[in-house]
Amino acid sequence: MPADAPGPFGAMALSFSGGGARAVGFHLGVLAYLDRLALLEDVAVLSTVSGGTFVGTSWALSVKEGVPFARYLADTYRFLGTAPFFDRAIQELTAKNPPLPGARRTLAVSIAKAWDVLYFKGRRFEIFWRPEPVIHLEEITFNATDFKNGISFRFQKSAGRARIGNGKVSITDEQAQRIRMADIMSASSAIPGGVEPLAFPQDFAWPGDDGGVAAREEIQASLREQVKTDTIPLMDGGAYDNQGIDSVLLAEQRRLRRGQSALGLFVICDTRLRTDTFYTMPAPPPPGKITFTHVNRWMWGLIGTAGATVAALIAHFIEDTHRADLVHVVGFVVPMIMALALAGSLLWAREKVLSIIADLSKVVRAPWSRLDRLTTNVAADLVNLRVGSMLALTDDIFMNRIRSLNYAYVFTQPDLKNRIVANEIYDVVTAVDGAEAAGLPGWLTASPAMVEVAKAASTMGTKLWLAAPPPGQHGELDGLLACAHMTTCYNLVRHMAQSCRKPDGTFTDPRLDALWTKAQADWMAMRANPYAFVPSL
Repeated sequence: MPADAPGPFGAMALSFSGGGARAVGFHLGVLAYLDRLALLEDVAVLSTVSGGTFVGTSWALSVKEGVPFARYLADTYRFLGTAPFFDRAIQELTAKNPPLPGARRTLAVSIAKAWDVLYFKGRRFEIFWRPEPVIHLEEITFNATDFKNGISFRFQKSAGRARIGNGKVSITDEQAQRIRMADIMSASSAIPGGVEPLAFPQDFAWPGDDGGVAAREEIQASLREQVKTDTIPLMDGGAYDNQGIDSVLLAEQRRLRRGQSALGLFVICDTRLRTDTFYTMPAPPPPGKITFTHVNRWMWGLIGTAGATVAALIAHFIEDTHRADLVHVVGFVVPMIMALALAGSLLWAREKVLSIIADLSKVVRAPWSRLDRLTTNVAADLVNLRVGSMLALTDDIFMNRIRSLNYAYVFTQPDLKNRIVANEIYDVVTAVDGAEAAGLPGWLTASPAMVEVAKAASTMGTKLWLAAPPPGQHGELDGLLACAHMTTCYNLVRHMAQSCRKPDGTFTDPRLDALWTKAQADWMAMRANPYAFVPSL
């Protein structure tokens, strides 16, 4: 392919953020609208994270396999609306045989198996190394997070040379080609707390007549040489860079080293949940009257009762030794087992609590034994506050901070100025009135219907799958697609208005005139009907 894409923006880069099913629907809509503007084949760099990785992997595969975009969109739309994905994942997790021989029986491995069976159909990363056909996607990166080293782990294919892994641990191109696409998808989207880490390479399905043992052991030996361990735990790429920005910047450096021009446009597609409140303090519970002193006494009472029950059963059985029928034996054995199990469970729980208190004493010297004076209501409130605030920290505050740092970097770099579009899912909702004052055309205002659709999409909670729509109505996926269409249109027009004009008011590239006219017509159509370009499938 030519060194630079032929479109009015030049070579483009897309990064798709995480965000669960919300990200899947929005990013699919971004691709659909870029295709509508005939810009999709100008995309030379692709970087994806978590939910965005499904759209990235599926679209990149369709490009490499020569599938027309309209067919890809239709097939993906149907898959997202009908595939029994998590039913299959749970079936794999609970099946008699593990989802992957030799690997842990985990939800992460089961999800990878479900992806492979229902969508990827055994396809492996090697497809992107095939010489034909040559495609416009020169740089492809699917991002996970290396939990051993605390940095990104990149599954990537470059037109030049690119490290697969990171600066501390990496694998060869030959080893990477054996990776199943479903395993890349599962690693990139393994949400901390939601699923388990995916152990690399043990939890990956490797090819070979020996069940992949040789391929796995080859990588394990390489890992031991590099980092003194044979396992790298991989999780959601969003834990390190939820917008996939770093990978695009590295891809541009590789382009420049190959003698190609800089990227003309970098579109950061971000589906961060729009919220003004990351955490709300729950109302304090009533103090309650039952303390752990009471619980401890009741526990000993139950243990004593269980012991007395066992003794009484044994005495009764000895007295009736002349009765050896099955009913008599069962009537003795079953209650005895239940009483012993109750006593054993209570003693085990008590010892576990005492062990935790002993461990706490090693960290902080405090009179932990006095905690038995707390009521159960207060204790439950302490746990609720800790868990809730920790989830807010990891899921929202921490992720928001990472996003802020990434944005602060890219938007303050002089060489990136006027080449970046932040395409955020809530932009239509937060767009200010008086567009002309911001240098935007007066027609670029959202209708109430557009705002309503965008608000519903941008406040949709993070979940792993989209609900099927009611018959004859637009569902969640339709709303996300519509939101992506209007948001992408809005941000491209804003970019053209603010960054693509000469001092005399004309565009820097004459072809932008036709793009502007097309975007204006589309915006007007979406003002009348926000679902104007959502496929009727």
